[in-house]
Amino acid sequence: MRFRLLVCMLLIIMAGTTLAQEEISGNLDGVLEEDEYLMTANCFIQAGDSLIIEPGTIILSEGRFYFIIYGYLEAIGTEEDTIYFSHDGEEQQWWAYWMGVYFFANADDNSRMEYCHISNSYTAALKLYNDATIDHCTITGGDAQNGAGGGILVQGTATITNCTITGNDAGYGGGICINADVSPVITNCTITGNTANSSWNRYGEGGGIYVINGSPIITGCKIENNDAERDGGGIYLSNAAPVITGTEIVDNSCDDDGGGIYGLQSDAELYSCIISENNASGAGGGLCFIDNSDPEIEGCLISGNSANSDGGGIFIDDFTDMEIDKTTISGNDAPDGGGIFIGEDAELECINSILEGSTNGEGL
Repeated sequence: MRFRLLVCMLLIIMAGTTLAQEEISGNLDGVLEEDEYLMTANCFIQAGDSLIIEPGTIILSEGRFYFIIYGYLEAIGTEEDTIYFSHDGEEQQWWAYWMGVYFFANADDNSRMEYCHISNSYTAALKLYNDATIDHCTITGGDAQNGAGGGILVQGTATITNCTITGNDAGYGGGICINADVSPVITNCTITGNTANSSWNRYGEGGGIYVINGSPIITGCKIENNDAERDGGGIYLSNAAPVITGTEIVDNSCDDDGGGIYGLQSDAELYSCIISENNASGAGGGLCFIDNSDPEIEGCLISGNSANSDGGGIFIDDFTDMEIDKTTISGNDAPDGGGIFIGEDAELECINSILEGSTNGEGL
């Protein structure tokens, strides 16, 4: 009887007790078993070392710390047992928020993250300077302030597939910033509800994606409901050459030019895309290409976009040479050039296409 009473008392005590977080810091190697861990300093996977993180693992940071990879990381969760990276939930000042997951350029290119949730960092939530693969991950709550890439900062030829990048904020590239001469592959991703903010009359470009000098391959994505306080609500391009195929760029907005896409000295290729319901407070509700850009558009639908200035659907100027083929441009609105506005120094070749139902003054 006494033994049964002791067992019952022990069970009651265990039921009212929560297991403490296991603290981690410094160099990590081997296997991080499913558990909840508290980062008390920067964590490192050193070159030549490898770390496997088991499904269902939770890693929280209590301060301004990075999870840094120089070696090999395998963080493969499942839809039911996601791996989480975030701060510890305690009320913190901005200078104490955690700093995200950081793949350095020399990290193992075979590194892989699947079904991971990375959130609430005071810089890009995920930095990809190598060729890692990121699949079925959610990146949210990254706040790079006046910096680059609230959600993901890319300087390597990474592969990003089936991911959701949402609710992030940065000076440029609210969702994703690609700021190197690289060609990352972005496939079947949803990039939504991200913001590029401007400060001191700088930044505020590329609410969804910002690309400078890069040539990303973007396929089957949805880029929607992003906002830029300057140019490029959906996508901002500078000296870039993206290939964008089968992608929806819808319901994005900006305070200046290029509600859907803004291109500066860029040679974008768009195939079978939908550019719809975007708005620019300036020019180019759907698309704006200027300054020696050479975009090619084929098999696209450009509809329902609006601009408060010129070019509801498309605006081109400053020695831009645009080619359009097998594309429908309809129901766009602007004071001048509801469908297309062509500046004096721009050229347009448009064949096998439909231009209809747009409201405009001068222009097409």
